[in-house]
Amino acid sequence: KQWYQRRVHGRLYDEVIKETYKNIGILLRADKSMANFSDRSLLKNLGHWLGLMLLARNKPILMVDLDMKHLIIEAYHGGQQEKQQELLYVVPFVAKVLESAAKSKVFKPPCPWTSGLMNILAELHAEPDLKLNLKFEIEVL
Repeated sequence: KQWYQRRVHGRLYDEVIKETYKNIGILLRADKSMANFSDRSLLKNLGHWLGLMLLARNKPILMVDLDMKHLIIEAYHGGQQEKQQELLYVVPFVAKVLESAAKSKVFKPPCPWTSGLMNILAELHAEPDLKLNLKFEIEVL
């Protein structure tokens, strides 16, 4: 009986993670030209959830599923007006995911994956025209 419960639980867990990635992808691809606070808030919550479900349990976020470095770089290199808008979605999302790394034995600093993301966020923080709320999201880490 225990074997069956673990198997069902494992499949359910995998499905929940798959749906989480799917919903994150939908929100990241959504039109960001209009400031949509509820989408940004939902994305932050999904980031926190993903971090708790994976990083806090010492499970990796695979690049094939979600490349967070690429997300930050693409958001930064977008058009000037679009850049700030895109970063308003991406930076808080990545910050919420990374919060859970502190609960991990594997992903807390000095983990190279975590340190790489933190370095990119630190470079972004040094940008003089970065919005204050984004600077705050980075400082909280």
